[in-house]
Amino acid sequence: MPDQLRILSDKPNLFFQRMIKVFANFFTGMKIKYADHPFVFIPPFLFLVLALPVYFIFGISALVIILTLAVLVVFGGIFHAYRAVQESVIDNQRQTQALISLHQQLDFKFPLPAIYGWAAKPELLSLVQTQIAIKKPKLILELGSGVSTIVCGYACKKNGLGKVISLDHDNEYRKKTDSLLQLHEVDEFAETKAAPLENKEIGGKNFLWYNLSNLDPNLKFDMLIVDGPPQSVNKMARYPAVELIYERLNPGAVIILDDANREDEQKSFRKWINDYDDLEINTLYNIPESVLLEKKSTEIRTNGMAKSSAKLEKDRLKL
Repeated sequence: MPDQLRILSDKPNLFFQRMIKVFANFFTGMKIKYADHPFVFIPPFLFLVLALPVYFIFGISALVIILTLAVLVVFGGIFHAYRAVQESVIDNQRQTQALISLHQQLDFKFPLPAIYGWAAKPELLSLVQTQIAIKKPKLILELGSGVSTIVCGYACKKNGLGKVISLDHDNEYRKKTDSLLQLHEVDEFAETKAAPLENKEIGGKNFLWYNLSNLDPNLKFDMLIVDGPPQSVNKMARYPAVELIYERLNPGAVIILDDANREDEQKSFRKWINDYDDLEINTLYNIPESVLLEKKSTEIRTNGMAKSSAKLEKDRLKL
C-alpha cells in the first residue's frame, strides 16, 4: 500500500515535470531574442500581479474585465506585429527592385559591400545613379563615404565624365572606402578627403560639422549628397550642409538628402526650402527615406536672408 501511494504521489510530479519540459521546448524553439524577453515575460507577470489582488478584493466580475482588457492588449500586439511585418515586406520589395535596377544600369566589377546598417539603402543608391545618368554632373560633393561613393564612381565612369569627392570624418572608414574604389577601378572618378568634425556656428547655434580645409574653396558642384554626419553627433546634424555649401552649388544642381523620414532631417530640408527661394522638391522619384531638391537659379544673400536673382529683380522693379 505505501508503494501504491508513493506511485500515486509521483504522478503529479511527473505531470508537472512533463509540462515544464513542454513549455521549455516551446520557448526555446521560438524565434525570440534576449532583447525580446521583457515584451514576452513582463506582460504576463504584470497581469498576475494585477489580477490576483483584484480577484480577491472585487471578485470574479472584476477579473472578467481584467481578462477582457488582457485579450485586447494581446490582439492589439498581434496586429501591431502583423502591420510591422507587412511594412517590412513592402520595404524589402522596394529595396530589392532598386538593387536589381542598379545592377542592370551599372556593370560592377566586384560585388558591392554589404548594404545594411549604416550603409546607404538600394533605393538611395538607385536614386543617385539615376540622377547622375540624367544630370551628368561634372563634380559631385558627398558627405559621408561608403557604398554610395562606389556607385557614384561607376555612374560617372559610365557617363565618361564627372567625379565625386566624398568627405568623411572617420579616417579608418575613409581608408576602407579608398581601398574599395581602387578594387573596383573607379578611383579615377571618385576620391575621399579627410574632414574631421569641428564646431560651426549657424544662426547663433553650434553644430559639429565637417572641416572643409581639404576642399578647394574654388570648386563648384553640380550635385550634393547629404548622408552625414551621423545623427548621434548633435540635433539636426545634417542641417549645416546647405547653409555652408549652397554658394558652391551651380545653378541646376541637385541635393539628395538621405534619412529624410527622420524628424531632424525633415526639419532641416523644410528650413532649407523656407530660407532658399530657388530650392524646390522634385517629387518625380518619391522615395520614403530620401528627398530630392533642385536649385533652380543662383541665390544672393541679403541681410542674412536668401533671395533668388529673379526675386531681387522683381524687388528692384518695384522701387
